[in-house]
Amino acid sequence: MRCPYLYDWQPAHELAKRAGAAGLAQLRHLYRSPDDGQLVAMDSRSRRFEGGLARFIRLRDQVCRTPWCDTPIRHIDHPEPVADDGETSARNGQGLCEDCNYAKQAVGWSVEVLHDRPHTA
Repeated sequence: MRCPYLYDWQPAHELAKRAGAAGLAQLRHLYRSPDDGQLVAMDSRSRRFEGGLARFIRLRDQVCRTPWCDTPIRHIDHPEPVADDGETSARNGQGLCEDCNYAKQAVGWSVEVLHDRPHTA
């Protein structure tokens, strides 16, 4: 299947959201030359939690890890963002419900990682 070029933010965002939820896509950063717009680099590591790692996190967390939220897990997220050198690993993975995952990006919200405390479901 050939992927069309998408210039409008909303359709591209919706397409990526649907494809990611279905396990059909991975997000990667592409870098273009400012001179001629040619592709010059691409992220080489996956940002998605897949396979055994995704199953492990879903079994470990069971419900959303936001305090006092017992909603079933819909997303697996990086508490330490990949953009800040957070790795895609069990240690830097958390199961969240859809609402909490989107809400944590809102102004005034933050995530604190406490690696010295074991997770309990």
